Amino acid sequence: ISTALNGTYDRLFNYRFAGNYAISIGDIPTDIAYWNTNTGHWGAMYNFTFTETDIYLRQIWDYGYKVADNSARVILASKELYESSTPADQAELDLCMAEAYALRGYAHLMLVNIFGHQVKVNGTDHSSTPGIVVIDEPIPALSEVSRSTVGDAYTAILSDLKNALTHFAAAGGDRESLVYFNEASGYGLLARANLDLENWDDAAQNA
Repeated sequence: ISTALNGTYDRLFNYRFAGNYAISIGDIPTDIAYWNTNTGHWGAMYNFTFTETDIYLRQIWDYGYKVADNSARVILASKELYESSTPADQAELDLCMAEAYALRGYAHLMLVNIFGHQVKVNGTDHSSTPGIVVIDEPIPALSEVSRSTVGDAYTAILSDLKNALTHFAAAGGDRESLVYFNEASGYGLLARANLDLENWDDAAQNA
């Protein structure tokens, strides 16, 4: 399970997701980013001519869901082994689940912000608009899926991040490394999600 978790981080840090594209995309169609004709990267978005088959959007979707799916598999496998494990192994499983919940919450948060409507805008609620495919459990191959609402996505995100903090506590803390998700990042992501939801008091408390 620890090995599978490491593989999930590999998908997270890939340049197609949090290693570049999913982080950079917010700056691309703005005046704060610089682009010239020496490279074709992001050219369609700079020119506002991108289509729904844009390769960057496709790869963000693809790798975002690799992170969410792999995280769901780590969580499920950890739960299946938990009761029959030793206390030491349970602590490691709690740590694996904590990081996997944080990874899935982060992946869903990034995906819904890129592919869905902003959940709230100055008090106007857009939570009923189409969101993303929320992965609660691993989805078998060739299954028919459907998009949730933006509001449902945020409900899942908040739940995952709170579960991450619960399992960090059960594990006795985190790895104390900036390479891996930790308790601080869990609270930081909760603050970010609550800012999106305009839950100002909760965001301030999490921060």
